[in-house]
Amino acid sequence: VTDPASPLRIELAAPTGNGELLRKHYAAAPDLKHYFDTVTAHYISINTPESMLDILGKYRAIMAEYGDTLKPIVNTEEGTAGPLGTGVASEFAQIQAFVNAYVIGASEGIEATMWFHGVMPGNQPLPVAVAANTVVSQIEDAVPIAAPEVGEGIYDYAFVRGNRRIDVVWTQTEKKT
Repeated sequence: VTDPASPLRIELAAPTGNGELLRKHYAAAPDLKHYFDTVTAHYISINTPESMLDILGKYRAIMAEYGDTLKPIVNTEEGTAGPLGTGVASEFAQIQAFVNAYVIGASEGIEATMWFHGVMPGNQPLPVAVAANTVVSQIEDAVPIAAPEVGEGIYDYAFVRGNRRIDVVWTQTEKKT
């Protein structure tokens, strides 16, 4: 493991899925945890940002099984394919997916999130890049706290930075209340 004061980080690659590749890495070398600093997960909100919770739970259970509960996880690719990607997600869908994934990741201890598809030809930022900058500036260095239960299908994440509380709430349904 690298010196904590060093900017160099050694990462263990574990693409998204049910965690079996991560398990295979640990099983192949029982003392592996001593040779890397972070676990990387590639596109952990593959279905929806909310699906991250299941995938993170699987990763953390495997890490705990091998006595490696303190390592951070880094999301090495987040994004919903849009004009430059292979899909046809609307600008709104891209913004919603990134903001939700970033908020969940920040609340669940994801150390860093790398964005994919953030600029248009000519290096003009996509609206999602502006939204990403906004959400990061709001909750960067904030501490996640327990959020109130608000109802089924409603996601509420709360953070504190200094003396300021920040709540992020959304639903996956069309219902307005």
